[in-house]
Amino acid sequence: MKKIVFVVGAVAALVGKGAEVVKVSDFGFDAADSTRFIQAAIDSGASKVVLDRKPSPWIATPLKGRSNLALVLEPGVVLEAKRGSFEDPNDVLLLFGNADDVSVSGYGATIRMWRADYLKPPYKRGEWRHALSFIGCRRVTVEGVRIEEAGGDGIYLGARGRNPGACIDVTVRDVVCDGSVRQGISVISAENLLVERTKLLNTRGLPPEAGIDFEPNQVWQRFVNCVVRDCEMSGNKGDGVVVSIQHLGPRSIPVGIRLENCRMTGNEMGLRLLENAAVDGGPVRGGSLSLENCLLAESRHSGVSLIQNYDDCVKVRFSRCRLEGNCTKSPWLPDVSFMSRTRLDDPPGGVDFGDLRIVQPVAREWAWYCDAGWNSKPVTTIAGEVTVASPEGERKVKLDDAWRRKFAPPRKAGPVHEPFDPATAVVTDLEEGKMTKLQPVTLRGKADFVFYAASPGKVDFRGRVVNLRKRANPPTQISARALAGEWTASARLPEDGAFSLEVPAAGFYALNVKLLPRQTFTLAACSAPVAIALADDNSQSLFKRGCALHFAVPPGGKFALHAAGQGFAERVGVTLFGPDGACAGADPKVLVWTRFEPASPAPGLWRAVFAKPSEGSLEDYCVDLTGVPALLFPSDRRYWISRR
Repeated sequence: MKKIVFVVGAVAALVGKGAEVVKVSDFGFDAADSTRFIQAAIDSGASKVVLDRKPSPWIATPLKGRSNLALVLEPGVVLEAKRGSFEDPNDVLLLFGNADDVSVSGYGATIRMWRADYLKPPYKRGEWRHALSFIGCRRVTVEGVRIEEAGGDGIYLGARGRNPGACIDVTVRDVVCDGSVRQGISVISAENLLVERTKLLNTRGLPPEAGIDFEPNQVWQRFVNCVVRDCEMSGNKGDGVVVSIQHLGPRSIPVGIRLENCRMTGNEMGLRLLENAAVDGGPVRGGSLSLENCLLAESRHSGVSLIQNYDDCVKVRFSRCRLEGNCTKSPWLPDVSFMSRTRLDDPPGGVDFGDLRIVQPVAREWAWYCDAGWNSKPVTTIAGEVTVASPEGERKVKLDDAWRRKFAPPRKAGPVHEPFDPATAVVTDLEEGKMTKLQPVTLRGKADFVFYAASPGKVDFRGRVVNLRKRANPPTQISARALAGEWTASARLPEDGAFSLEVPAAGFYALNVKLLPRQTFTLAACSAPVAIALADDNSQSLFKRGCALHFAVPPGGKFALHAAGQGFAERVGVTLFGPDGACAGADPKVLVWTRFEPASPAPGLWRAVFAKPSEGSLEDYCVDLTGVPALLFPSDRRYWISRR
């Protein structure tokens, strides 16, 4: 094909500085790469720039927009990312930063990137190669255009600086975002946002892989008067709609998000709301997330998931909504799931289901509190009247006090774990003086241990930290202290994982390996008896592999072993054995917290085997132990029993 090349500067002069309307082809066209012509047209200062139709796509590397620009893509036009370019994960096909009065219109036009290319070498994997990105912009309209295979988000609405830094007065209308790597649309901070008659389809590549994700990065960011109306979020590998506001806090502006007449079908879940009480002194207070006349259907897991939403957080309201045919991958799951991050969280609340209607393909519980553990407060602010239709018939469920007590019964207040008294411990060590391998138990979230030194001197350990995300992390810190006395020590974990502690006396010592959120630790060997300690009165998270853990029951003691999977398909098989080797309880597919509590347990060393579940996958799961000291031994040849 013959190239048409103009001297851009000369053409700009001919067009006239400050012309109201220019065509990009007036600046030139190159079938291999028209970046310089498109950018020159944008930079010309014209209030309207028309990307006119040519026999082949307009090929471009990253472009930058400006204020006071109406970019119009004529019907049939294709604006295409140049293959082999966009090497930097932060490259954007069309970026607007701090721009005002901007529109991108393209009814019948297409913006196309190359999703599959960016997910393999030589590209560095990243989630930010967006098609359209608006950072701290005001008065923005995107309409009519089809955005295909964006390397990150189809549309990104970000923030820059503060006061307020959000994208303000934004309309996205009649847009299709199909096959994006990360999200159809990501909203980081927005005020007066309308997304209307838009389809967000088939996102897959890098998490969260949602249709639309409202997710701030900083506590000062906001979602004020954000409306999603008459939209479809379908076929996404992640959820249809995500509202992930864990970075907001009590000082944040209350959330205001409304979904009207929307369809979320064939996603991981239709809607996921995630809050977090550990940021900035607690979650954002007040505000609302409302769904009106919405359909959430054919999700692979629950249709709705509400994580850490409390009665003083964002109020969630459903009106004339329907959940139909959900849990296609996991039919044992509920249509609505509530979750907590730890068993010490407040119970869920702040939800009004209104007149929600649920249609189930199989009869099952419609709602679970998946991490119901040890809440000492009753549920008071979950309300509504839900209609549940299944093959067994139709029933109405009134969410009154009786229902709430059954849904999440309050547990005892105060400490849960029994304290360990070293003075009462009788140690068994059948490998005395040897450096021996331990049952490989992979710990996640925290790694606390208690070990016993039979004499003063060196105690050897060998362990391994794994980063679940490929990024550089600071060296892992190790700290130890005597349970009786003032001795302490600290060190960095060497790369080979082998380290020693020089203890001053015989006795019991606490050991902590400081883990970051995306790290695991496996203690592979030790020269002394050692136990995993369930510190901070919370459960222990384990990862991926199965294992056998032991715990000691003194004469006359009673215990309860607790286990739970995480998420939706992440389950664990549990089998409990007494000191005589007889099975004392089993569940091949534990998901929600399940309690194993023999009536009259024999004293001695008990064994709990955690294995691949009969349904679902083995990935993240949790273990807890109450009634006896919360110590789990990775070896049945080295342990101790507390004598009462």
